[in-house]
Amino acid sequence: MISPVPRGLKLPCSDAAARSLAHRRILWQKRLADRSDMFSALNAYEAAAGSCEIGGWKDQRVFLQLLHERAATEADIGLLLGHFAGEPDARNYLARGLLRRLVDQGLIGAVERAMFGAGVDWNDLDRQLQLVVGADAPTRKLQMVQAALLRSPGDPQGERRLIQLLSEQGKLEEALARGRSLREQGLMTPVLAQQIGEVFVAHEQIDEAQRIFSEIVEFDADNPQSRALLGDIFLRHGWFERAYRQYEDLVAIRPDDPTASIRLARAAGAGRVDEALRLLRQVAAGEGRPGADDPRRFARLHAAVLLARLLAAPDAKIPEASVARELGRLQLFAGASSWTFLVWDDLGVRLALTADPSAPLAGDVADAGITGLFAVQLPAGGGPSLQVRHQGHTLGRPVSYERITVHFDGKAFKVERESGRIAAGDAAAAAVAGAGG
Repeated sequence: MISPVPRGLKLPCSDAAARSLAHRRILWQKRLADRSDMFSALNAYEAAAGSCEIGGWKDQRVFLQLLHERAATEADIGLLLGHFAGEPDARNYLARGLLRRLVDQGLIGAVERAMFGAGVDWNDLDRQLQLVVGADAPTRKLQMVQAALLRSPGDPQGERRLIQLLSEQGKLEEALARGRSLREQGLMTPVLAQQIGEVFVAHEQIDEAQRIFSEIVEFDADNPQSRALLGDIFLRHGWFERAYRQYEDLVAIRPDDPTASIRLARAAGAGRVDEALRLLRQVAAGEGRPGADDPRRFARLHAAVLLARLLAAPDAKIPEASVARELGRLQLFAGASSWTFLVWDDLGVRLALTADPSAPLAGDVADAGITGLFAVQLPAGGGPSLQVRHQGHTLGRPVSYERITVHFDGKAFKVERESGRIAAGDAAAAAVAGAGG
């Protein structure tokens, strides 16, 4: 993109030019606060540069950081990187800063297209890699990706593919070495941090994996997307206390987001059921609009899961009758019926309970997949055979889940629990028994 913002202005030196960098930074922040878009922000930059306020790379780097922190859309990113097309150092600094804080795939793609779009057609390379067969295929695939990286050095898409190939071929030490090298060069991004962290997990280096994962929020601590992503990664791996701390920060950043509170309850529910139920009650009693995506209903369903677990594994300290009363107060059972809850900790996926595709479920269906829950209510006496499936694309990692069925005969509850897993690359788990038992 060619920048429409004039460059190389020659203006009288401003009074601020003689001030310290710290003072100028505050002044630049104030000016940018009054600019509503990237176009006007770049005009402010050029005015500062043209009036002697940016005297060298150290000064420029500070203003560039302020600029990339404002980039919120693909158009912003295209305009920003296009404006500095003639300054490789500034452009690379901006791109690196953007990639280190962005977690939205669309925005990441905008940076990669702007910086490396003329380099390698990675989709075409993927097609070529699929055609490589034979005993020497692993070696040839590595050579093809390495050759592509020589043509497009530093391209995150290439680094991701190289690390993935090394991991798939069992060359974990090489994958780890590549990850450490990228980290030392300051080329770590949230996407690479996820991928490299998983390599450390596979290598049973949990402390190192957690440190790598934590870099997702290092450069943009107040970004709710980054906090949610890191918490979701910790939750997926069963590191509930670490997930809880990230979700606490997420709730502090977004106190009016009920799904953040539900995430916090999910992490607390692993060992602090009372706190989890308290959080869910707050969401259920909050403001909302009735409908399929009502977070108040999601909270009641999650509370039902926690209470059902208590009924399935009675604790002498908690009277079973009081748990049953609490479950009844959720008003999910108007009469004799059963609810089947599907819950999972990998919030990066969406699962569902489905019957034969030609026979849609006739009961009440609640899709709270954004919080890791899908539920089906059917009349007493059972229903069709249900299967656990991915909604949408499959993943290259397995997904564990728990299936809980709560039967109510009009007087008492009966709970059934079972755990399962969808294998990596599979669309569905093995068929399960009918929702009614």
